[in-house]
Amino acid sequence: MRLLSRKAYLVLLVGDLLVLYLSLYLALSVRNLQFVSFDTFSLHIWPFTFLFLGLFVIYFLAGLYGRYTLLFINELPKTIAISQAIGVAFAIFLFFVFPLGITPKWILFWFFVFSSILLFLWRLFIFPKIKIRREVGAVLLGTSIELSELAEEVNKDPIYPLEFRAIIHPELVEEKKLLSLIEELVDDGVSVVVADVGNRSLDNILPKLYDLCFVQQKARFLDARTLYEEVFEKVPISLIDERWILRNIPMYDHTLYTIGKRIIDILAGLILAVVFIIIFPVVAVLIKLQDGGDIFYVSPRVGKGGKKIYILKFRTMTGKDDSKGALKSKHKVTKVGKFLRRFRIDEIPQFFNLLRGEISLVGPRPEIPSLAKVYEKEIPFYNLRHMIKPGLTGWAQVKHKNHPHHRVNTDATREKLSYDLLYIKKRDLILDFLITLKTVNIVLKDTKA
Repeated sequence: MRLLSRKAYLVLLVGDLLVLYLSLYLALSVRNLQFVSFDTFSLHIWPFTFLFLGLFVIYFLAGLYGRYTLLFINELPKTIAISQAIGVAFAIFLFFVFPLGITPKWILFWFFVFSSILLFLWRLFIFPKIKIRREVGAVLLGTSIELSELAEEVNKDPIYPLEFRAIIHPELVEEKKLLSLIEELVDDGVSVVVADVGNRSLDNILPKLYDLCFVQQKARFLDARTLYEEVFEKVPISLIDERWILRNIPMYDHTLYTIGKRIIDILAGLILAVVFIIIFPVVAVLIKLQDGGDIFYVSPRVGKGGKKIYILKFRTMTGKDDSKGALKSKHKVTKVGKFLRRFRIDEIPQFFNLLRGEISLVGPRPEIPSLAKVYEKEIPFYNLRHMIKPGLTGWAQVKHKNHPHHRVNTDATREKLSYDLLYIKKRDLILDFLITLKTVNIVLKDTKA
């Protein structure tokens, strides 16, 4: 089941497209101090269509076509503002580098003024009020904090097709009563049963659920864990066990994926090496002027298979910690270090690790050994993230907001692991490409911040 209906995507897309073309028309009219004719408007449609295509890519990477929860709506003004700022840079590059026949200076200015205003109005006030959600009644069978979060997230989102009308904790209800409750809900219009099939309290009624959903076809069946992954784009840690891991985590990568990933890593390493050569003199001088200390920082990390690797970074702190010292470091980030971290410049020397094959461009971020030992004891299945190469960036880096920074933070690391496990489960080159694009978008956002 698609959580965002095709109709919802189509309405968003058409609305955004109308906003862009209307903004172009208004920009031309203001520039000419009169409402322009269709002939004048049509002369600009083709060149600006290239801009619109680029803007849609930017909007997609910014998350404007993802979930539309109340939390996301609260973030919309900032998201739209940053997307438009990136769009301005793209427009300048497009029209003043490529020969599109026009160099619309003031037209571009007015276009982004009008499109920003109209996008705010359309996204914040008009679209949420359009009745496009066809509510499909659902019942949720299971018990966990994650499933409660799932029900809340789905029910408050204005364009998810599901609506949970009941949540049943199976271990609190007698078997016969549980079956009768489900049947009553189905008779009352509930057409989707979402169940945590890993919950042992459901074992005896699973044959009845099968009969209800697949033989009688009175309701559709959805696995709660799969639905959770689709909604939150991470794995529900408290709901997985060894059976789930054996069924869902591939032990080996496909040969073509392995070869393709290694080629991409080498190309990325070579590009970073060129960047490193260009920026090294400036960065080295800045670090030396800061405190006269070392330029580089060699840090032990946990690599694939739990083996220790040493990654190379520009030094950003007042001193160096050994692996154990990282648990209670007294060092602070320097002023130069803050700048290097903000623009991810401190990561560039890791081209050396990329070319050596110790890390990949995309994968779980490598952890400090002392921290990894703590998390392996406190977080179930933590060591699964060591079954593949760590990466410069990863799914957790682009999705998880509460990053633990070289200190013990079990709760944040548990959530981070939930994203890493989803990547390990679904890893492929397309996902790697998407993560890379999202990483670039995040860096650009930080640049604008």
